[in-house]
Amino acid sequence: MTVTGPLQKTMGKTRQSVRIDIERLDSLMEQVGELVVNRNRLAQLSKLLETKYRGDEIIDELERSMIQTGKVVSMLQQDIMKIRMLPLEIVFTGFPRMVRDLARKAGKKIDFIIEGQETEVDRSIIEHIKDPLVHLLRNAVDHGIEPPEQRVAIGKPETGKITLSAYHEQNHIVITVSDDGKGLDPASIKQAAVEKGIITAEKAARLTDTEAIELIFVPRVSTAQRTTEVSGRGVGLDVVKTNIEALRGTVMVSSEKNKGTRFTLLLPLTLAVLSALLVEAGGTLCAIPLADVVEAAKLPAHNLKTIRGSKVIMWRDTVLSVLDLTTMFGWEKPDRAQDGELDAVIVKGGDLKACLIVDSLKGQQDIVLKSLGNYLQGTRGIAGASILGDGNITLVLDIATLLSTAVGDKYRRQEYAGLNSRHDDRLVKIG
Repeated sequence: MTVTGPLQKTMGKTRQSVRIDIERLDSLMEQVGELVVNRNRLAQLSKLLETKYRGDEIIDELERSMIQTGKVVSMLQQDIMKIRMLPLEIVFTGFPRMVRDLARKAGKKIDFIIEGQETEVDRSIIEHIKDPLVHLLRNAVDHGIEPPEQRVAIGKPETGKITLSAYHEQNHIVITVSDDGKGLDPASIKQAAVEKGIITAEKAARLTDTEAIELIFVPRVSTAQRTTEVSGRGVGLDVVKTNIEALRGTVMVSSEKNKGTRFTLLLPLTLAVLSALLVEAGGTLCAIPLADVVEAAKLPAHNLKTIRGSKVIMWRDTVLSVLDLTTMFGWEKPDRAQDGELDAVIVKGGDLKACLIVDSLKGQQDIVLKSLGNYLQGTRGIAGASILGDGNITLVLDIATLLSTAVGDKYRRQEYAGLNSRHDDRLVKIG
């Protein structure tokens, strides 16, 4: 029997693929992570032997073997990560119908546009982003897009537009949910925050519009006069932020009156192995994901300036906030020469950048991210921990959350002295 057409193509594809149990794939990824740690350990031992027995043929052969082994481990790691990648189409596929049904219930006309649904992300992340996206889309339909008559009255087309897009940016995935609706009203948000006792009227008066908009991520802050089935029955945007931050991601929002609102989710491509810059601060070893590092350098201490009580530095014609890692976490601060050089790392998280001051730079290494456990889980600014090749433990920093807390959410600056106001008794000094 001869098979032609689509069936033949399907049979051909079947012969080239095989089903793999997800648990086995996860186990394989964990083992590769441990292999990476051991590779790093062997590389360090190889360097020690080379230093002690320089010129020995056996040591030279060992060095060559280690280099080749390192390449093989890296390729294996990359291939397994590719196997774990799934297209966002899996999550996005049900959204057009959902938005259409919600628009009909709300009596609104909406064009829904999806871009980048072929973008791939690790399955460990893709499993947890559907609910936050559903909530953002519900809010866009219910609170973002105006009724047709209101849009026409202000010169807009009666049909609103909601866009869901995704794309890769270095080692991150960026997902945006935007609408061309009425936008967020900073004054109403500040009023709601004051009425709920979140901030005082005096503090609200000092907030800029950008800072006021950030308040929508604080629990109990909502400008909605009523909760509806469309917008999610009163579940706040703080839940969206909490869920995304649990994935080592960050949420940003921008809005303009009568122009619309854009929510941007910045997520890592994978939660498994990552390359990191190792630094020391207050006697504690920390790892900064390389995807968040713009530049590492020594900066003259006299270049630091103070503007309105905050330290800043000029970097490539840009004024950056200066954040001292030891101060942020309340660790022991070493004596630093006022006229000497400072070890600094220029970091970025979302659309924010800052200059992070550390005690010393220790080099680059691939690490395997481990959970902090239930007790320390959710500590702001800490994504997890990792065991290095030499057996030392390092804290892995969540740069996006650090910058969002220290630079973006300025209305919380007074709480920032201890950074983790909810977890100040849980911080553990490691190293």
